[in-house]
Amino acid sequence: MCRSLMKSFLYRLPRCKWLLATTTTMCLAGSCGNKTQGEGKSQEPSNLEKSPPALDHHGLTSPNQEHGEKEVPSKADSGNDDNEKRASAPRRLLPFDSRRAMLDFFESKGPVMRFRRASQESSEMAASKAPSLPPLPSPSGDDAITNVQVQGVDEGGIVKIHGEHLVVLRRGRLFTIHLKPEGNKPVDRIDVPLPGERGGWYDELLVAGDVIVVIGYSYAVGATEITLFSIDSKGYLTRKGRFFVRSNDYYSSRNYASRLIGTTLILYVPLTLRWAANMPILPAIRGEGRGIGDDWREIVVAERTYKPIQSGWQTTLHTVFRCDLASVAFEGSPRCEADVIVAPWSRTFYVSRNAVYLWVRGRPHFQASLENDDVENDESSTVRGKPDAVVYRLPLDGSAPGALQVYGQPIDALSFDEAQDGYLDVLVQSGQGGDAMWESESASGDFAIARLPIKAMNPSVPLVSVRRYTPLPRPSGWNVRNRFVGDWLLYGSANSSHPGRDQLYVLPVRGQALEARPGKRRWIELDLGHSVERIEALGNDALAIGRDANSLVFSPIRFDGGEAKLLKPWRRPQSAQSESRTHAFFFRQDGPYEGIVGLPMRSSLGSAQAFRHGFRGGGSAGVLFLRFREDAFSELGVLWANPHASLNDNCLASCVDWYGNARPIFWRGRVFALLGYELIEGKIEGERMVEVERTNFLQGTISREGEGVKEKPRFAPIDGVDPTIGE
Repeated sequence: MCRSLMKSFLYRLPRCKWLLATTTTMCLAGSCGNKTQGEGKSQEPSNLEKSPPALDHHGLTSPNQEHGEKEVPSKADSGNDDNEKRASAPRRLLPFDSRRAMLDFFESKGPVMRFRRASQESSEMAASKAPSLPPLPSPSGDDAITNVQVQGVDEGGIVKIHGEHLVVLRRGRLFTIHLKPEGNKPVDRIDVPLPGERGGWYDELLVAGDVIVVIGYSYAVGATEITLFSIDSKGYLTRKGRFFVRSNDYYSSRNYASRLIGTTLILYVPLTLRWAANMPILPAIRGEGRGIGDDWREIVVAERTYKPIQSGWQTTLHTVFRCDLASVAFEGSPRCEADVIVAPWSRTFYVSRNAVYLWVRGRPHFQASLENDDVENDESSTVRGKPDAVVYRLPLDGSAPGALQVYGQPIDALSFDEAQDGYLDVLVQSGQGGDAMWESESASGDFAIARLPIKAMNPSVPLVSVRRYTPLPRPSGWNVRNRFVGDWLLYGSANSSHPGRDQLYVLPVRGQALEARPGKRRWIELDLGHSVERIEALGNDALAIGRDANSLVFSPIRFDGGEAKLLKPWRRPQSAQSESRTHAFFFRQDGPYEGIVGLPMRSSLGSAQAFRHGFRGGGSAGVLFLRFREDAFSELGVLWANPHASLNDNCLASCVDWYGNARPIFWRGRVFALLGYELIEGKIEGERMVEVERTNFLQGTISREGEGVKEKPRFAPIDGVDPTIGE
């Protein structure tokens, strides 16, 4: 049972249903005012450009090579605020000199359990550089069924496609369904945990070629669990193996722990050094065996573990794995390498096609400072206005990481966008602590957008001037949603206590849209008349979804030059979206300004908590489908869950749907709704969605509209499950 513990112990909690709002207001660059949340519709931004440091041509200060040195202005600096006092830079971002130096540092933080070193000859996951193999093409067009942030970067979810087979991860089991033209057929199922195991949460699924990867977290072991399966052309599953990576729980209410680019699996896991005095604190791996003793093998390599350059709350090993899944077919296990950033606990991470970005804030709930026993700094380190965070860039080609000193904290992964012009654009705010667990659900403080030059991210860790930040209005609510759509940034808030009070702020970030607003205010404020619970791309346009007092509202936004125009909103009375995950939405684009939207919804209003997260309200009632045509929405219909199909599935693991349980699926011209254990196929006839077939893949039963159950169970019964329930 969850209890309301002190915030400093939140990282120990096993996914309790508890959201801790941030109440401490911090300010970017030390420009705090006495503002409080919820004062009117919007708050004008505070001035973040007071006393900026001198700049080079990137808008950066040149860091000292050694602490205590006096900085000599470069030619690029001359004449630019020479008399202003500059903040000292931290040490360079360098790996530990040796294994002994690394262990000495870790032992200064707490007890260390020594593990055997991982070797390339080991049959387990090798901590060596993965070979260069040709990547598989990323799903695109009719084979892309996941609403991802970055095209070509797949994200771990609950449903994927393999050929003509749908692969579903549901409550600790994998299922495959053959999407045949003449009808959908359940093919296979397999338990992810071994018989008798308990305490695991299996959250994310990825498919690379014929390899299926399931990412989970085991509280029994205290590690991230990576389970591998193979799938053949007929949809049958075979267990290949399993590995545990010692870590804390990676869970985030908005982010995903895993990504897939071609055949490369990218996995982020954190491990706090002071997690528990009697626990091992170094990242390590072990294989299929069930023992939790000395069969662990170290994966921390000094040459790829980087010394701390920040201070802050709870020193943490932020580990990013890159694993080649193509090697599974040849070697039976993936070949992996890992980079470890030693930094404070508060973090937000984002994956582009080129790099992993890790934004880490020091002292996330106090005035920023760069001094403690981890980092040497001169007396100026506590000067008000010092940067309070570092953004790390870990290139996916395995080259050395770089970093920048920055201000504030992004809200979640959607706050990032790696632009094609060589900049990283990031929406930050001053009072938030990263995207771990439910941290992203509570935002506060001042807002700004930063344009950070990617080429400047290097081991010398230069300081970004506040001139690289554009102050922005602060939303009135505490639950902020944001997203980049093309060259535009949109953000707004969902305040469940005062629906209808929140605004949507839209601003051009770069390109022709920005050039088209000379002399105008940077941002555009749109009065939607409803809260902002979701922001999505609608082709080249955008879509804001939320609620007014009684309805679920879809508000399309058209971008035209340097302007953003609100098109005609569409309302569905007595309804609300039932899931907040990005994967719960999908837009199938059928033309430049035409397509179909799918979104899980409920047909009657209930508690705000139930509507914000589908897993807290007992599941989704149906998937709503809308057509967008001629700048307006029209309803096609809803594919509803069977209200009589609720059954006891004898759940062994993952018995709470933390990632939701409903998805709209568009595949090769066909339309589906995944609702719990049901896969419902629909067909668009004119301007109406009609149900074609309903498959219960837990029971293995199939029924067609007007014909009842056509086939009896195809599987052996699961103990405790009555296969006739719901017929």
